[in-house]
Amino acid sequence: MPEEVPDEHVARRTTSGDVKQTGMVRFEPIDATHTRVMMTMDFQPDGMAEKTADMMGVPDRQVKGDLKRFKHFIEDRGTAGGGYRGRL
Repeated sequence: MPEEVPDEHVARRTTSGDVKQTGMVRFEPIDATHTRVMMTMDFQPDGMAEKTADMMGVPDRQVKGDLKRFKHFIEDRGTAGGGYRGRL
């Protein structure tokens, strides 16, 4: 179930399926050209492979890599997109 408040946060949680996940990304303005992005995520690994990967820190590294790529994507764009700005 999504919840989006432009320039503030995006939150999601699963409502069906085998994997239970919740997460939120918060955007905190620092000044006119900088924003702090904070992410929280919770999931329940299912099966031996997922549990082993979780114990080895694979999801943490994957999320950190995704956030780094997101940072570069946003910084390389240089301008805001013209997407939907309403509240969900």
